[in-house]
Amino acid sequence: MAAVARLLELSRAVTAEGYPVKLHIAHLTVPQGFHLLEHYRALGVDVSAETCIHYLTLSEDDLNTQGAPLKCNPPLRPAEMQEALWAEVLAGRVALITTDHAPWPPELKDKPNIFDNRSGMPGLETMLPLLYSEGVVRRGLPLTEFARLTASGPADRFGLAHRKGRLQVGLDADLTILDPRASTTVRAAGSYSIARHSPYEGRTLSGRITHTLLRGAEVFDGQTVVAQPGFAQFLTPEFA
Repeated sequence: MAAVARLLELSRAVTAEGYPVKLHIAHLTVPQGFHLLEHYRALGVDVSAETCIHYLTLSEDDLNTQGAPLKCNPPLRPAEMQEALWAEVLAGRVALITTDHAPWPPELKDKPNIFDNRSGMPGLETMLPLLYSEGVVRRGLPLTEFARLTASGPADRFGLAHRKGRLQVGLDADLTILDPRASTTVRAAGSYSIARHSPYEGRTLSGRITHTLLRGAEVFDGQTVVAQPGFAQFLTPEFA
C-alpha cells in the first residue's frame, strides 16, 4: 500500500504541474488499494489498477498446502482478503483481470527452500474458465463485466480500442468462444506451456473454451493451437 500511495501522490503532483500522467498499477492485491485509487481519481489523477486471477482463486491456505509452486510477487493473501478482493471486482472498481503468466519449468519451482525457487506461476490457459466459473457462475458477475474485465477494459486502457476489445464493424474479429454447458478439468500434463504444473491441478471448472479466433482466423480449435509462428502482429497504441 505504501508503494501504491507513493505512486499516486507523485502522479497527482506531476499532473497538478500541467504534465498529465496515465498511471496503471499492476498486481494490486490489497482491497483497500482500489478505494485509494478512487480518492485520487477524484483529485484528477488518471489511474487504473488490475488484479491477477490467482489472487482471486488462491490464498495463503493453498500456499501452505502446495508450497514453492505457488510462490509469486506480491505473495498470495489470506482467504478473507481474497473475498474482499472479489467484492471490489463485483463493485466495478477493478479495471481488468490479468494472469501474470510465468510458466517456469518444474526444475525451477521444486527446490525444498522456497526462496530458491522462481516467482510466478502459469495462468494463461486457465484464466477465462476460472473467471467464468468463480466469477460468473459462483458469484454472479454479469457477463458484461466479464467482457469488460478481459476485453474492452484492457483495449481502452492501453490504446488498442481502435482494433481490439469489442464486437464492432471495423475492428479485428478476435473471439474466444466459451461453452457454458461444458466443464474444464485442469490437467497440467496437457498444457501447451513449458510449465508442466498448475496450482489448479484436478480442479473442475464451469465452461470450456471451444474456439479462439484472431483477426477472424481460427488459432485454437478447442484441442490444438493451429496458428502458425509469425501470425501475430505488433500494434501501435492510439490514445484520444
